[in-house]
Amino acid sequence: MSTAEPQLNANETKPTGSEIVEKHKEFLFPAVAMYYQEPRTPTGDEADLTEVATRIAGLAIEHHAAREILARTQAQLAQASYAADKGKAALSSADEISQQLQAMVAVAKHCLEMLDEDKPEIANFRGPLTNIATHGRQALEVIARIRSSQN
Repeated sequence: MSTAEPQLNANETKPTGSEIVEKHKEFLFPAVAMYYQEPRTPTGDEADLTEVATRIAGLAIEHHAAREILARTQAQLAQASYAADKGKAALSSADEISQQLQAMVAVAKHCLEMLDEDKPEIANFRGPLTNIATHGRQALEVIARIRSSQN
């Protein structure tokens, strides 16, 4: 018997304990009826006890359904939290890569300006080109870190 609660539409209401018990009475009432050797109408006290047992069973079913809903909600929350953490990490990595690329572009522009000189000194390019290589390597390290965290 599955007690998973179906998803409700906006205009539907949650079933009460009595409604749940009524729906599942073929499972609940044989357990109560087995104490009599032959079918009979319950006395007032027996009817009252049956009503109490029905309420308790309904509450137990509602409690079980609520725990299932709680477990599903907690799982969804954990997934959302994981996704949010991954999103933050991706954004942080994108910022790091962006900074490295901006530095590379700035140094490359400087190299182009140096090339516009009448007689550019080739040795003057060593520092800026080293900076480009350093920033490129740092960007590649960030990408490698992202890839390794995906595995």
